[in-house]
Amino acid sequence: MIPVSVVIPARNAAREIAPTLGALAGVDVVVAVNGSSDSTAEVARTYGATAVVLERPSRPAARNLGAAAAAGERLLFTDVGCVPEPGWVERLSACLEEAPLAGGPVRVRTRTKPGVAERFDALWRFQQERAVREGGWSAVANLGITRDAFERIGGFDERLTAGDDVDLCIRARRLDFTIGWCAAAAVAHPASRTLGEVCRRAVRQGSSSTTLARRFDAEVGRLHWHHPGGIVRGGAALRALGVDPGSLDPAERRRMAMVARLDYAGRFAGSLWADVVRRSG
Repeated sequence: MIPVSVVIPARNAAREIAPTLGALAGVDVVVAVNGSSDSTAEVARTYGATAVVLERPSRPAARNLGAAAAAGERLLFTDVGCVPEPGWVERLSACLEEAPLAGGPVRVRTRTKPGVAERFDALWRFQQERAVREGGWSAVANLGITRDAFERIGGFDERLTAGDDVDLCIRARRLDFTIGWCAAAAVAHPASRTLGEVCRRAVRQGSSSTTLARRFDAEVGRLHWHHPGGIVRGGAALRALGVDPGSLDPAERRRMAMVARLDYAGRFAGSLWADVVRRSG
């Protein structure tokens, strides 16, 4: 049997990591603690995981460190708070027999009575099948890769603060590595609970999408975030995220359009910042 390892970056995650590790009992798990000031490493070890420590906060660098410490020839990546469904390790690993990279479904998990930020996340985030089949990339919340491919690609780009999963997959494609859709290997990802979380993520993703678009030209797709229309028009902001406003009832459409405008504004600001950094660099 080909050995498999799961790599999880974690920063100040002592309270959030237990459900993830609990779903991976009996699996070789490496938790790459980065820039933490809490007991994340100690909690990881109580679940039988290997904990490696990076002093600075960086998820791409943590993933690389975790991969280097892992024993497996097949590397499966997920994130703190994600809960792999039963059989995830076996199923995602099996998909790597067909392609050197594979991505599976990421289902957004909300509370019984979700708030507006949670409902917004559930509305559009993690369109994984479309990303894999049409975009050729998978979110790193549910990504498998053979060690050979990972090392030949050069791992994750540690200069990035977001979008390192897209970057890795595009570089893989340029080396003729294919990515497969692994429909049976799913994880549940917690939804954002506050608008602050939504906006901070939007800034990071706006910045990374612009950086990647400049780096890879047409391979990343059209940059919505250079056009300010979505800041003032909720319908345009929703459509930029792949949501049909007409599919929502009027009251929910107004709420989701408001959050989408905030999200769009964050992406627009992040995109402008990436351009400023590029010109000054």
